[in-house]
Amino acid sequence: KQKTAYEMLRSLVGSEMCIRDRYMGKASFFVISILILANCYDDEHIVTKEEIAKEVDSLIITYGSNVRLQNQNTKYYLHSHEIRWGSGSTQQSVTAMKDNSDYNGLWTIKEGEDIPPKIYSDLVQCGDIVRLEHILTKKNLHSHDEVAPLSGKSEVSCFGDNGSGDEGDDWVIECQNQAKGSTLKGQTEFSLRHKITNRYLSTSRDFEFNVRNCGNCPILGQLEVSADYYASTSTLWKIHSGLFYRVKQDDSDMKDEF
Repeated sequence: KQKTAYEMLRSLVGSEMCIRDRYMGKASFFVISILILANCYDDEHIVTKEEIAKEVDSLIITYGSNVRLQNQNTKYYLHSHEIRWGSGSTQQSVTAMKDNSDYNGLWTIKEGEDIPPKIYSDLVQCGDIVRLEHILTKKNLHSHDEVAPLSGKSEVSCFGDNGSGDEGDDWVIECQNQAKGSTLKGQTEFSLRHKITNRYLSTSRDFEFNVRNCGNCPILGQLEVSADYYASTSTLWKIHSGLFYRVKQDDSDMKDEF
């Protein structure tokens, strides 16, 4: 066993564990919360979905976290995949999906374009300019003045290569009931305002891909994600689950993990 400065959360065990080397020169420990597992357990007892949700809510979010974002109006999850829009920009499409077990719903929180690099111990704050990198395709959440296919609002896509894109990847975190500069927590509801267009990341059940508007397309049943002119209940998001750093406050709080 060795001491580590990262605590693996009890609620994030019983399913998968990932070791990644992203923001540090050495590997550091992540754990993933799988809220859809019926039989998630540790050595002592069954871990319920409610316990997991409570523990995620208590987290302080740091840069480098890989998160699954849930829209608070539809309860669908921000999602992307290697499917391009058939119109507009023809860039990689972004939708909202009901399933919360898909790795295509994980996004890495990074500093904004041209902002000095953040490290794993840097806290994400309300008002920060961030990019969200799609963990599987390495493209960034992006918007521009292209028109979304169903709603006619601004199109949202994924753009760039290996995490590099442009200023169209920048989003401002606007927290609900928290002041600018306060710490983003798992329980925080927030909107993502696109820095260039000033429009808000949004989804609605009114704009679902179906056989009438999409034919036999591969995104049937998913919701359009667009950028709306105004903040509303459709633009509120929250961290549902993901892979997190848990940084200890001092050495006395360190534990043997392995």
